[in-house]
Amino acid sequence: PDPAAMASVLARICREAGAASDLPDLPEGAESVVRHAADGTRFAVVLNHNDEPVTVPIPPGGVDPRDGTDVVPPYRLDARGVLVVRYPA
Repeated sequence: PDPAAMASVLARICREAGAASDLPDLPEGAESVVRHAADGTRFAVVLNHNDEPVTVPIPPGGVDPRDGTDVVPPYRLDARGVLVVRYPA
């Protein structure tokens, strides 16, 4: 089977099952997890396992939880870097 077609089918199945990623289309070597707080706030954590920077296509509207500054997409994540973004409810 064609890898791109298989990836598309699997992505659709995951979406329909409610198991789709909140941050799809991450570059290879990057991973993410999104946590949902009881008040509806979401926290996205993105890790870059690469030895080179990557561009992360994060959704707009997020802020840096440390200082409240806007995190503007697309975000350039340093090599071996970590990004935490808070999305208000």
